[in-house]
Amino acid sequence: MNKPSPQAVPEPEGETQGAAVTTTQLDPFSPANLRLSQSFTETVRVEKLLTTVPVRKPGPLHTAINRQGIVFFWPVRLPSSDGRDMNWWKSAREAAALATREWDSR
Repeated sequence: MNKPSPQAVPEPEGETQGAAVTTTQLDPFSPANLRLSQSFTETVRVEKLLTTVPVRKPGPLHTAINRQGIVFFWPVRLPSSDGRDMNWWKSAREAAALATREWDSR
């Protein structure tokens, strides 16, 4: 697509003081200078949309309550199918088990 040429405003005659080269400046109020290119595919990066959402069986959900009294479900992760376990998964399971046995409503 052809971009329109910017419209120039000639400098006033009296301000050049005899300079051999005359310069022109862009007119900031000319609509031709404010036009944007309509080739959006060249100016914008396009990413593929997520069209599928992976669905898996959730781990055990524990009912919990925070200090403000708001009840929520706490998902506790189990070890992966290959037996790997992460420390924070293990500590979350231990905390949930402890809270199930010894409820403390401080």
